[in-house]
Amino acid sequence: MITENPLSFSSIKKDEHTQVKLIDLTEICQGGPVIGRLSINGAPIKRRRFGGPFYLIGDTIFVPAVIIGMISKGFQLSIINVKTLDINFIGETLDIIWITGIDQNIIKYNIDLDGFKNEFISMA
Repeated sequence: MITENPLSFSSIKKDEHTQVKLIDLTEICQGGPVIGRLSINGAPIKRRRFGGPFYLIGDTIFVPAVIIGMISKGFQLSIINVKTLDINFIGETLDIIWITGIDQNIIKYNIDLDGFKNEFISMA
């Protein structure tokens, strides 16, 4: 079984109503996470970059967003409404966010590339 991770993941997810793509993919640095621009049903999310893996569940996309500050950069969990394209950010900015699953209202993720440091956040 192949597991998606921030270095290797499916850049296209779709269901009967929605197609989500990460395009213009590039590594942050050699051997680092892959990021790109997000397109939802052909409409790009401008001025933002996102990483993977990401999840499409109903009308919601769960995806790590690239956050660039004056002093540091990292990733923050983002939840995007497919219909309105509104983005909500949750949690703190971290060096890496590797979403590993969504179970009811809990987002499970790793905060390292080895997959040893597991975290979760509740959407409730």
